[in-house]
Amino acid sequence: MTALESQILASLLEFPDKMADFSHYVKPYHFSEDSGAVYSQMLLLHDDKKPISIALLLEHIPQKYREVLLEIQTASPIVDFMEYIPEMERRFKLRTQEKIATELLLKAKEGEIADINVLTSKIPAPPKDYKSFADWANAFENMPAVPKFKTGVDFLDLSLAGGFETSQMVLLSGEPEAGKTSLGLQILEFMAKTHPVCFFCFEFTARQYITRKMQNDSSFIDKAGKNLYIINDGYDISQVSDNIKHLHKQGVKVFLIDSQMRIDVPKSRSMEEEESAKFSTLAKLAHNLEILIILVIQTAKSDPNNPMGSKKGGHESSITIRIEHTKPDKELTDKEFHPNKRTIIIKKNKQTGKHFKEEVFFDPISLKFKRNAMDSMDEAVAIVQI
Repeated sequence: MTALESQILASLLEFPDKMADFSHYVKPYHFSEDSGAVYSQMLLLHDDKKPISIALLLEHIPQKYREVLLEIQTASPIVDFMEYIPEMERRFKLRTQEKIATELLLKAKEGEIADINVLTSKIPAPPKDYKSFADWANAFENMPAVPKFKTGVDFLDLSLAGGFETSQMVLLSGEPEAGKTSLGLQILEFMAKTHPVCFFCFEFTARQYITRKMQNDSSFIDKAGKNLYIINDGYDISQVSDNIKHLHKQGVKVFLIDSQMRIDVPKSRSMEEEESAKFSTLAKLAHNLEILIILVIQTAKSDPNNPMGSKKGGHESSITIRIEHTKPDKELTDKEFHPNKRTIIIKKNKQTGKHFKEEVFFDPISLKFKRNAMDSMDEAVAIVQI
């Protein structure tokens, strides 16, 4: 019996009203043998509409499982234990995989050819989660409206019909030094004035970010500092996922991750599989938790429309925004590109179905994007006057 199994069974004792929903997905075979035997008895008591308690379980289970009950009795219940259902499924599959591997090795040593299809059929398919149209409609009617988050960047809010919707993964790409992180932070910092948000600060340190921000806008700490959570480490995709889930429970619905190449994933057969795992995981999180994830990505010169190493990553996104340098004006022929202008392109937009391309102004001092230079000049004058 594992610690997680003890805690889950303790949670079912603490929250018996969740038994029906939990048992729809988790069967006794998902647990190890001893835990599964106790869980089976809990299901029988539940089906008989009897109260589930340690005392009653002691009356019904064999003597050899009583030590398991003592472990359950001392385990700490988990309030959100339903979120561990996928982990129970994963652990069961790993145990089954190990048994199949052992059986395959035994067959090989005995000179027999095993039927792979027969062995893999031992892994039961998880139950499907389905509802009728009417059931879904009734469920949604009782839910709060899906929020739309204004970005505070005029040309983006215009193209997105008022801001970003949730349940989306947004990819933010661009040429080197074009301002990908700057645009992402401009959006996040604006949202932080009214909503809790999170910044995965992987490309530079939290100290660097905070120091620069306080130098440019010391009032930010009072305006939005308490709403902006910063994560400075934990690069593995599992750690990123866990942090997103934890902060989602605290009310955070918007996440900026900088950037794709800093996220670690388990080694796989190819770079395509490894990189795609990042986008698939994050897209599913955005969909399941109804949150907004903005992921800064890198692209190759040969393929500026897809994330580096993963064509599937481009398909996983709901919106793809790209920032490109703008050619210099005639009087700036000594420059490789215009220092104050950028071209913003939205090549994929599932939210409105509309594409967008516009030349905008970028202030290299404040690191802010605006639709035109005058807006930024007005802001600068206002700051000086203050």
